[in-house]
Amino acid sequence: MDFIFKKKDKFIYFFFALLAFLVTSQIILISLISKYEGYRADAYQSDENNRQILNEVMHTSDNLTKFARLYAITANPKFKEIYFAIIAIKNGYAPRPLYYDYSYWNLVEGGINSKEVGSALSLNEIILSGDFNEDEIGLLRKTQDFRNQMQALEIQAINAVDGVYDDGTGNYQIKGTPNQKLGVDLLTNEHYLSLKAEILSPLKDCFIQVENRTKSLVKKLNEEAHALIFVTVILSIVTAVIMFLSVNRAINTISFTNKENEILLLNILPLPIATRLKEGEEMIADEHSQASVLFADIVGFTKKTMELGSTQMVNLLNELFGKFDVLCEEYKIEKIKTIGDCYMAVCGLPAPQANHIQLITEFALKLQETTESFSKEKNIPLQVRIGINFGKVIAGVIGHKKFIYDLWGDVVNTASRMESSGIPGQIQVPERMALLLQDNFVLEPSDEIEVKSKGKMKTFLVKGLKKTK
Repeated sequence: MDFIFKKKDKFIYFFFALLAFLVTSQIILISLISKYEGYRADAYQSDENNRQILNEVMHTSDNLTKFARLYAITANPKFKEIYFAIIAIKNGYAPRPLYYDYSYWNLVEGGINSKEVGSALSLNEIILSGDFNEDEIGLLRKTQDFRNQMQALEIQAINAVDGVYDDGTGNYQIKGTPNQKLGVDLLTNEHYLSLKAEILSPLKDCFIQVENRTKSLVKKLNEEAHALIFVTVILSIVTAVIMFLSVNRAINTISFTNKENEILLLNILPLPIATRLKEGEEMIADEHSQASVLFADIVGFTKKTMELGSTQMVNLLNELFGKFDVLCEEYKIEKIKTIGDCYMAVCGLPAPQANHIQLITEFALKLQETTESFSKEKNIPLQVRIGINFGKVIAGVIGHKKFIYDLWGDVVNTASRMESSGIPGQIQVPERMALLLQDNFVLEPSDEIEVKSKGKMKTFLVKGLKKTK
Protein backbone atom coordinates (compact mmCIF):
# COMPACT_ATOMS: atom_id res chain seq x y z
CA MET A 1 0.00 0.00 0.00
CA ASP A 2 2.87 2.40 0.80
CA PHE A 3 4.32 1.74 -2.64
CA ILE A 4 0.98 2.46 -4.32
CA PHE A 5 0.50 5.66 -2.28
CA LYS A 6 3.95 6.94 -3.13
CA LYS A 7 3.39 6.16 -6.78
CA LYS A 8 0.08 8.05 -6.64
CA ASP A 9 1.79 11.00 -4.92
CA LYS A 10 4.32 11.23 -7.73
CA PHE A 11 1.54 11.23 -10.30
CA ILE A 12 -0.33 13.99 -8.42
CA TYR A 13 2.76 16.14 -8.17
CA PHE A 14 3.42 15.73 -11.87
CA PHE A 15 -0.25 16.31 -12.68
CA PHE A 16 -0.52 19.59 -10.80
CA ALA A 17 2.88 20.73 -11.97
CA LEU A 18 1.73 20.24 -15.56
CA LEU A 19 -1.54 22.03 -14.82
CA ALA A 20 0.30 24.94 -13.25
CA PHE A 21 2.62 25.11 -16.25
CA LEU A 22 -0.30 25.17 -18.70
CA VAL A 23 -2.21 27.83 -16.77
CA THR A 24 0.89 29.98 -16.39
CA SER A 25 1.66 29.58 -20.09
CA GLN A 26 -1.86 30.70 -20.96
CA ILE A 27 -1.64 33.74 -18.71
CA ILE A 28 1.68 34.71 -20.27
CA LEU A 29 0.33 34.17 -23.80
CA ILE A 30 -2.83 36.18 -23.08
CA SER A 31 -0.68 38.94 -21.62
CA LEU A 32 1.55 38.91 -24.71
CA ILE A 33 -1.45 38.98 -27.05
CA SER A 34 -2.88 41.99 -25.20
CA LYS A 35 0.46 43.73 -25.55
CA TYR A 36 0.57 43.27 -29.30
CA GLU A 37 -2.12 45.87 -29.79
CA GLY A 38 0.10 48.24 -27.86
CA TYR A 39 3.07 47.24 -30.01
CA ARG A 40 1.08 48.01 -33.16
CA ALA A 41 -0.03 51.34 -31.70
CA ASP A 42 3.60 52.12 -30.85
CA ALA A 43 4.65 51.26 -34.41
CA TYR A 44 2.03 53.59 -35.89
CA GLN A 45 2.91 56.32 -33.37
CA SER A 46 6.60 55.95 -34.20
CA ASP A 47 5.73 56.19 -37.91
CA GLU A 48 3.66 59.33 -37.27
CA ASN A 49 6.45 60.93 -35.20
CA ASN A 50 9.01 60.15 -37.89
CA ARG A 51 6.76 61.64 -40.56
CA GLN A 52 6.31 64.81 -38.52
CA ILE A 53 10.09 65.13 -38.22
CA LEU A 54 10.58 64.57 -41.96
CA ASN A 55 7.88 67.13 -42.70
CA GLU A 56 9.64 69.64 -40.48
CA VAL A 57 12.92 69.03 -42.33
CA MET A 58 11.12 69.73 -45.61
CA HIS A 59 9.09 72.67 -44.31
CA THR A 60 12.14 74.28 -42.69
CA SER A 61 14.00 74.14 -45.99
CA ASP A 62 11.00 75.53 -47.91
CA ASN A 63 10.52 78.39 -45.44
CA LEU A 64 14.21 79.34 -45.54
CA THR A 65 14.05 79.48 -49.34
CA LYS A 66 10.82 81.47 -49.26
CA PHE A 67 11.94 84.20 -46.87
CA ALA A 68 15.44 84.48 -48.34
CA ARG A 69 13.87 85.08 -51.76
CA LEU A 70 11.32 87.54 -50.36
CA TYR A 71 14.10 89.56 -48.78
CA ALA A 72 16.16 89.47 -51.97
CA ILE A 73 13.18 90.72 -54.00
CA THR A 74 11.77 93.30 -51.53
CA ALA A 75 14.67 94.13 -49.16
CA ASN A 76 11.99 94.20 -46.45
CA PRO A 77 13.86 93.67 -43.13
CA LYS A 78 10.89 91.68 -41.76
CA PHE A 79 11.70 88.79 -44.10
CA LYS A 80 15.37 88.83 -43.13
CA GLU A 81 14.39 88.74 -39.45
CA ILE A 82 12.09 85.76 -40.06
CA TYR A 83 14.82 83.97 -42.04
CA PHE A 84 17.35 84.15 -39.22
CA ALA A 85 14.65 83.30 -36.64
CA ILE A 86 14.04 80.03 -38.52
CA ILE A 87 17.79 79.28 -38.50
CA ALA A 88 18.00 80.01 -34.74
CA ILE A 89 15.18 77.55 -34.02
CA LYS A 90 16.65 74.99 -36.45
CA ASN A 91 20.05 75.12 -34.73
CA GLY A 92 18.59 75.04 -31.20
CA TYR A 93 19.67 78.59 -30.36
CA ALA A 94 16.10 79.77 -29.78
CA PRO A 95 13.13 78.01 -28.08
CA ARG A 96 10.68 76.21 -30.34
CA PRO A 97 7.11 77.52 -30.58
CA LEU A 98 4.58 75.07 -29.15
CA TYR A 99 2.58 74.88 -32.37
CA TYR A 100 5.43 74.81 -34.86
CA ASP A 101 3.97 73.51 -38.10
CA TYR A 102 4.05 74.55 -41.73
CA SER A 103 1.59 77.39 -41.25
CA TYR A 104 3.45 78.99 -38.32
CA TRP A 105 5.66 81.30 -40.38
CA ASN A 106 2.76 82.23 -42.64
CA LEU A 107 1.00 83.54 -39.53
CA VAL A 108 4.15 85.37 -38.41
CA GLU A 109 4.45 86.89 -41.89
CA GLY A 110 0.90 88.17 -41.47
CA GLY A 111 1.67 89.71 -38.08
CA ILE A 112 0.29 86.91 -35.86
CA ASN A 113 3.09 85.80 -33.56
CA SER A 114 2.46 83.16 -30.87
CA LYS A 115 4.32 83.76 -27.60
CA GLU A 116 3.89 80.17 -26.41
CA VAL A 117 7.27 78.46 -26.63
CA GLY A 118 8.85 75.27 -25.37
CA SER A 119 12.42 74.05 -25.05
CA ALA A 120 15.24 74.91 -27.42
CA LEU A 121 15.88 71.77 -29.49
CA SER A 122 17.94 71.69 -32.66
CA LEU A 123 16.59 69.92 -35.71
CA ASN A 124 19.45 67.40 -35.42
CA GLU A 125 18.41 66.61 -31.84
CA ILE A 126 14.82 66.12 -32.96
CA ILE A 127 15.97 63.82 -35.76
CA LEU A 128 18.01 61.71 -33.33
CA SER A 129 15.04 61.53 -30.95
CA GLY A 130 13.04 59.86 -33.71
CA ASP A 131 13.03 56.14 -34.42
CA PHE A 132 15.19 56.29 -37.55
CA ASN A 133 17.63 53.53 -38.46
CA GLU A 134 21.20 54.13 -39.61
CA ASP A 135 20.28 54.16 -43.33
CA GLU A 136 17.55 56.73 -42.73
CA ILE A 137 19.89 58.87 -40.63
CA GLY A 138 22.34 58.72 -43.54
CA LEU A 139 19.68 59.96 -45.98
CA LEU A 140 18.78 62.81 -43.63
CA ARG A 141 22.45 63.68 -43.31
CA LYS A 142 22.62 64.03 -47.12
CA THR A 143 19.56 66.28 -46.99
CA GLN A 144 21.22 68.43 -44.33
CA ASP A 145 24.42 68.67 -46.38
CA PHE A 146 22.50 70.00 -49.40
CA ARG A 147 20.51 72.32 -47.10
CA ASN A 148 23.75 73.75 -45.70
CA GLN A 149 24.98 74.49 -49.24
CA MET A 150 21.70 76.27 -49.97
CA GLN A 151 21.94 78.20 -46.72
CA ALA A 152 25.40 79.44 -47.67
CA LEU A 153 23.97 80.79 -50.94
CA GLU A 154 21.00 82.34 -49.13
CA ILE A 155 23.24 84.16 -46.66
CA GLN A 156 25.41 85.36 -49.55
CA ALA A 157 22.30 86.66 -51.30
CA ILE A 158 20.99 88.43 -48.18
CA ASN A 159 24.35 90.09 -47.65
CA ALA A 160 24.50 91.11 -51.31
CA VAL A 161 21.20 92.94 -50.85
CA ASP A 162 22.71 94.65 -47.79
CA GLY A 163 25.92 95.50 -49.68
CA VAL A 164 28.14 93.24 -47.56
CA TYR A 165 30.50 90.77 -49.21
CA ASP A 166 32.71 87.80 -48.32
CA ASP A 167 36.29 88.69 -47.47
CA GLY A 168 37.48 85.35 -48.86
CA THR A 169 37.42 83.54 -45.50
CA GLY A 170 33.68 83.03 -45.23
CA ASN A 171 33.19 86.19 -43.18
CA TYR A 172 31.01 88.98 -44.56
CA GLN A 173 32.98 92.08 -43.62
CA ILE A 174 33.58 93.96 -46.88
CA LYS A 175 31.19 96.87 -47.31
CA GLY A 176 30.14 97.64 -50.85
CA THR A 177 27.27 98.69 -53.06
CA PRO A 178 24.00 96.79 -52.45
CA ASN A 179 23.35 94.41 -55.33
CA GLN A 180 19.73 93.25 -55.23
CA LYS A 181 20.01 91.72 -58.70
CA LEU A 182 22.86 89.45 -57.52
CA GLY A 183 20.81 88.41 -54.49
CA VAL A 184 17.84 87.42 -56.65
CA ASP A 185 20.06 85.61 -59.15
CA LEU A 186 21.80 83.55 -56.43
CA LEU A 187 18.42 82.26 -55.25
CA THR A 188 16.89 81.56 -58.64
CA ASN A 189 19.77 80.31 -60.78
CA GLU A 190 20.22 76.71 -61.96
CA HIS A 191 22.72 75.84 -59.23
CA TYR A 192 20.38 76.86 -56.42
CA LEU A 193 17.42 75.11 -58.04
CA SER A 194 19.46 71.91 -58.50
CA LEU A 195 20.42 71.94 -54.80
CA LYS A 196 16.76 72.31 -53.88
CA ALA A 197 15.93 69.31 -56.06
CA GLU A 198 18.82 67.34 -54.51
CA ILE A 199 17.24 67.78 -51.05
CA LEU A 200 14.00 66.13 -52.11
CA SER A 201 15.55 62.89 -53.41
CA PRO A 202 17.02 61.52 -50.13
CA LEU A 203 14.07 62.97 -48.20
CA LYS A 204 11.64 61.10 -50.44
CA ASP A 205 13.68 57.90 -50.03
CA CYS A 206 13.56 58.37 -46.26
CA PHE A 207 9.76 58.76 -46.33
CA ILE A 208 9.49 55.53 -48.35
CA GLN A 209 11.86 53.60 -46.05
CA VAL A 210 9.97 54.71 -42.93
CA GLU A 211 6.65 53.70 -44.49
CA ASN A 212 7.92 50.30 -45.68
CA ARG A 213 9.59 49.60 -42.33
CA THR A 214 6.34 50.34 -40.49
CA LYS A 215 4.33 48.11 -42.83
CA SER A 216 6.84 45.29 -42.42
CA LEU A 217 6.83 45.62 -38.63
CA VAL A 218 3.03 45.67 -38.39
CA LYS A 219 2.79 42.63 -40.68
CA LYS A 220 5.28 40.76 -38.50
CA LEU A 221 3.40 41.74 -35.31
CA ASN A 222 0.11 40.53 -36.80
CA GLU A 223 1.63 37.19 -37.80
CA GLU A 224 3.14 36.70 -34.34
CA ALA A 225 -0.14 37.67 -32.63
CA HIS A 226 -2.09 35.16 -34.75
CA ALA A 227 0.44 32.44 -33.90
CA LEU A 228 0.09 33.23 -30.17
CA ILE A 229 -3.71 33.09 -30.44
CA PHE A 230 -3.51 29.67 -32.09
CA VAL A 231 -1.17 28.33 -29.38
CA THR A 232 -3.42 29.81 -26.67
CA VAL A 233 -6.47 28.03 -28.09
CA ILE A 234 -4.61 24.69 -28.12
CA LEU A 235 -3.39 25.20 -24.55
CA SER A 236 -6.92 26.15 -23.44
CA ILE A 237 -8.25 22.85 -24.78
CA VAL A 238 -5.46 20.87 -23.11
CA THR A 239 -5.95 22.76 -19.84
CA ALA A 240 -9.70 22.12 -19.90
CA VAL A 241 -9.07 18.38 -20.29
CA ILE A 242 -6.56 18.33 -17.44
CA MET A 243 -8.82 20.36 -15.17
CA PHE A 244 -11.63 17.89 -15.91
CA LEU A 245 -9.32 15.04 -14.88
CA SER A 246 -8.27 16.94 -11.74
CA VAL A 247 -11.85 16.71 -10.38
CA ASN A 248 -11.48 12.92 -10.17
CA ARG A 249 -7.91 12.87 -8.91
CA ALA A 250 -7.81 15.84 -6.60
CA ILE A 251 -6.69 15.06 -3.06
CA ASN A 252 -6.09 17.22 -0.04
CA THR A 253 -2.71 15.75 0.85
CA ILE A 254 -0.58 18.38 -0.81
CA SER A 255 0.00 21.71 0.80
CA PHE A 256 1.99 24.51 -0.63
CA THR A 257 4.10 26.71 1.53
CA ASN A 258 5.97 29.68 0.32
CA LYS A 259 8.81 31.21 2.26
CA GLU A 260 10.34 34.52 1.25
CA ASN A 261 14.05 34.90 1.80
CA GLU A 262 15.08 38.19 3.29
CA ILE A 263 17.73 39.79 1.08
CA LEU A 264 19.62 43.01 1.51
CA LEU A 265 18.14 44.43 -1.67
CA LEU A 266 19.60 47.91 -1.42
CA ASN A 267 23.14 46.52 -1.67
CA ILE A 268 22.50 45.03 -5.09
CA LEU A 269 19.49 46.88 -6.53
CA PRO A 270 18.51 50.52 -7.10
CA LEU A 271 16.10 51.86 -4.50
CA PRO A 272 13.04 52.14 -6.83
CA ILE A 273 13.56 48.54 -8.03
CA ALA A 274 14.04 47.23 -4.49
CA THR A 275 10.83 48.99 -3.42
CA ARG A 276 8.88 47.36 -6.25
CA LEU A 277 10.17 43.94 -5.24
CA LYS A 278 9.19 44.51 -1.63
CA GLU A 279 5.70 45.46 -2.76
CA GLY A 280 5.33 42.08 -4.41
CA GLU A 281 6.19 42.76 -8.05
CA GLU A 282 7.65 39.49 -9.26
CA MET A 283 8.73 40.29 -12.79
CA ILE A 284 10.52 43.59 -13.39
CA ALA A 285 11.40 44.33 -16.98
CA ASP A 286 11.16 47.95 -18.11
CA GLU A 287 11.81 49.50 -21.50
CA HIS A 288 13.51 52.89 -21.30
CA SER A 289 13.43 54.99 -24.46
CA GLN A 290 16.48 57.05 -23.49
CA ALA A 291 19.50 56.12 -21.34
CA SER A 292 23.30 56.28 -21.64
CA VAL A 293 25.41 53.16 -21.03
CA LEU A 294 29.12 53.18 -20.13
CA PHE A 295 31.74 50.43 -19.99
CA ALA A 296 35.13 51.16 -18.43
CA ASP A 297 37.97 48.63 -18.44
CA ILE A 298 41.28 48.78 -16.56
CA VAL A 299 43.82 48.01 -19.29
CA GLY A 300 46.29 45.22 -18.61
CA PHE A 301 44.71 44.22 -15.32
CA THR A 302 45.48 40.50 -15.71
CA LYS A 303 49.17 41.13 -16.43
CA LYS A 304 49.50 43.47 -13.46
CA THR A 305 47.86 40.83 -11.23
CA MET A 306 50.70 38.44 -12.07
CA GLU A 307 53.28 41.13 -11.32
CA LEU A 308 51.84 42.43 -8.03
CA GLY A 309 50.06 39.37 -6.71
CA SER A 310 46.32 38.72 -6.70
CA THR A 311 45.62 40.02 -3.17
CA GLN A 312 47.33 43.38 -3.67
CA MET A 313 45.83 43.90 -7.12
CA VAL A 314 42.28 43.09 -5.97
CA ASN A 315 42.71 45.53 -3.08
CA LEU A 316 43.88 48.22 -5.50
CA LEU A 317 41.01 47.51 -7.88
CA ASN A 318 38.53 47.61 -5.00
CA GLU A 319 39.91 50.97 -3.88
CA LEU A 320 39.77 52.41 -7.42
CA PHE A 321 36.25 51.13 -8.05
CA GLY A 322 35.25 52.57 -4.70
CA LYS A 323 36.27 55.99 -6.02
CA PHE A 324 34.21 55.28 -9.16
CA ASP A 325 31.20 54.50 -6.93
CA VAL A 326 31.53 57.89 -5.22
CA LEU A 327 31.58 59.59 -8.62
CA CYS A 328 28.38 57.71 -9.53
CA GLU A 329 26.52 59.50 -6.76
CA GLU A 330 27.98 62.86 -7.76
CA TYR A 331 26.93 62.55 -11.43
CA LYS A 332 23.59 60.73 -10.84
CA ILE A 333 24.94 57.55 -12.38
CA GLU A 334 23.62 54.07 -11.57
CA LYS A 335 26.31 51.42 -11.23
CA ILE A 336 25.10 48.17 -12.79
CA LYS A 337 27.91 45.71 -12.06
CA THR A 338 31.60 44.95 -12.29
CA ILE A 339 32.94 42.04 -14.30
CA GLY A 340 36.52 41.46 -13.30
CA ASP A 341 38.26 44.74 -14.11
CA CYS A 342 35.34 46.08 -16.17
CA TYR A 343 32.95 48.66 -14.68
CA MET A 344 29.44 49.04 -16.15
CA ALA A 345 27.19 52.02 -15.37
CA VAL A 346 24.13 53.78 -16.78
CA CYS A 347 22.55 57.23 -16.60
CA GLY A 348 18.84 57.90 -17.17
CA LEU A 349 17.32 54.95 -15.33
CA PRO A 350 15.54 53.67 -13.34
CA ALA A 351 14.52 57.35 -13.01
CA PRO A 352 14.59 59.38 -16.28
CA GLN A 353 17.36 61.99 -16.56
CA ALA A 354 16.96 64.71 -19.20
CA ASN A 355 20.69 65.45 -19.58
CA HIS A 356 21.90 61.85 -19.27
CA ILE A 357 24.24 62.12 -22.29
CA GLN A 358 26.01 65.17 -20.82
CA LEU A 359 26.29 63.59 -17.35
CA ILE A 360 27.63 60.20 -18.53
CA THR A 361 30.29 61.91 -20.68
CA GLU A 362 31.42 64.20 -17.85
CA PHE A 363 31.45 61.12 -15.61
CA ALA A 364 33.69 59.30 -18.14
CA LEU A 365 36.14 62.21 -18.18
CA LYS A 366 36.18 62.15 -14.38
CA LEU A 367 36.91 58.39 -14.44
CA GLN A 368 39.95 59.14 -16.62
CA GLU A 369 41.13 61.85 -14.24
CA THR A 370 40.57 59.69 -11.18
CA THR A 371 42.43 56.73 -12.71
CA GLU A 372 45.39 58.95 -13.65
CA SER A 373 45.55 60.42 -10.13
CA PHE A 374 45.25 56.96 -8.58
CA SER A 375 48.02 55.65 -10.87
CA LYS A 376 50.39 58.43 -9.78
CA GLU A 377 49.44 58.01 -6.12
CA LYS A 378 50.14 54.25 -6.14
CA ASN A 379 53.05 54.54 -8.60
CA ILE A 380 51.46 51.86 -10.78
CA PRO A 381 50.83 52.39 -14.52
CA LEU A 382 47.06 52.14 -14.93
CA GLN A 383 44.88 53.27 -17.82
CA VAL A 384 41.13 53.12 -18.28
CA ARG A 385 39.51 52.43 -21.66
CA ILE A 386 35.92 53.69 -21.91
CA GLY A 387 33.06 53.18 -24.35
CA ILE A 388 29.69 54.98 -24.25
CA ASN A 389 26.44 54.75 -26.22
CA PHE A 390 22.87 56.00 -25.73
CA GLY A 391 19.35 55.10 -26.78
CA LYS A 392 16.66 52.56 -25.96
CA VAL A 393 17.48 49.87 -23.37
CA ILE A 394 15.63 47.16 -21.46
CA ALA A 395 16.33 46.97 -17.73
CA GLY A 396 15.16 44.32 -15.31
CA VAL A 397 15.83 41.98 -12.43
CA ILE A 398 16.87 38.40 -13.07
CA GLY A 399 17.51 35.57 -10.64
CA HIS A 400 15.59 33.99 -7.80
CA LYS A 401 18.16 33.55 -5.03
CA LYS A 402 20.82 36.02 -6.14
CA PHE A 403 19.17 39.01 -7.72
CA ILE A 404 20.91 41.15 -10.28
CA TYR A 405 19.69 44.33 -11.97
CA ASP A 406 20.93 44.24 -15.55
CA LEU A 407 20.54 45.89 -18.97
CA TRP A 408 19.93 44.46 -22.41
CA GLY A 409 19.65 45.73 -25.92
CA ASP A 410 21.55 46.89 -28.98
CA VAL A 411 22.64 50.07 -27.19
CA VAL A 412 24.36 47.99 -24.46
CA ASN A 413 26.11 45.77 -27.00
CA THR A 414 27.36 48.76 -28.98
CA ALA A 415 28.59 50.51 -25.81
CA SER A 416 30.56 47.36 -24.92
CA ARG A 417 32.01 47.30 -28.43
CA MET A 418 32.97 50.98 -28.10
CA GLU A 419 35.02 50.03 -25.04
CA SER A 420 36.58 46.77 -26.27
CA SER A 421 37.68 48.32 -29.59
CA GLY A 422 38.83 51.57 -28.01
CA ILE A 423 42.26 52.99 -27.24
CA PRO A 424 43.73 52.75 -23.71
CA GLY A 425 43.24 56.03 -21.90
CA GLN A 426 40.54 57.22 -24.33
CA ILE A 427 36.74 57.54 -24.42
CA GLN A 428 35.11 56.23 -27.60
CA VAL A 429 31.56 57.07 -28.75
CA PRO A 430 29.57 56.37 -31.95
CA GLU A 431 28.97 59.12 -34.51
CA ARG A 432 25.30 59.60 -33.59
CA MET A 433 26.32 60.40 -30.01
CA ALA A 434 29.13 62.69 -31.19
CA LEU A 435 26.53 64.85 -32.94
CA LEU A 436 24.96 65.64 -29.57
CA LEU A 437 28.29 66.15 -27.80
CA GLN A 438 30.03 68.38 -30.33
CA ASP A 439 28.72 71.66 -28.86
CA ASN A 440 30.06 71.01 -25.34
CA PHE A 441 32.95 68.59 -25.76
CA VAL A 442 36.18 68.42 -27.74
CA LEU A 443 35.90 65.48 -30.14
CA GLU A 444 38.43 63.76 -32.38
CA PRO A 445 37.50 61.41 -35.25
CA SER A 446 38.65 57.83 -34.77
CA ASP A 447 38.88 54.74 -36.96
CA GLU A 448 35.79 52.89 -38.13
CA ILE A 449 35.07 49.72 -36.17
CA GLU A 450 33.17 46.57 -37.05
CA VAL A 451 30.03 46.09 -34.90
CA LYS A 452 28.13 42.82 -34.95
CA SER A 453 24.84 43.05 -36.87
CA LYS A 454 25.63 46.69 -37.78
CA GLY A 455 28.72 46.52 -39.96
CA LYS A 456 31.26 49.33 -39.92
CA MET A 457 30.55 52.22 -37.58
CA LYS A 458 32.29 55.59 -37.47
CA THR A 459 33.50 56.59 -33.99
CA PHE A 460 34.88 59.61 -32.17
CA LEU A 461 37.12 60.13 -29.14
CA VAL A 462 36.04 62.51 -26.37
CA LYS A 463 39.08 64.60 -25.48
CA GLY A 464 37.55 66.92 -22.89
CA LEU A 465 35.05 69.68 -22.17
CA LYS A 466 35.08 72.78 -24.36
CA LYS A 467 36.13 75.94 -22.59
CA THR A 468 33.28 78.37 -22.08
CA LYS A 469 33.87 81.84 -23.50
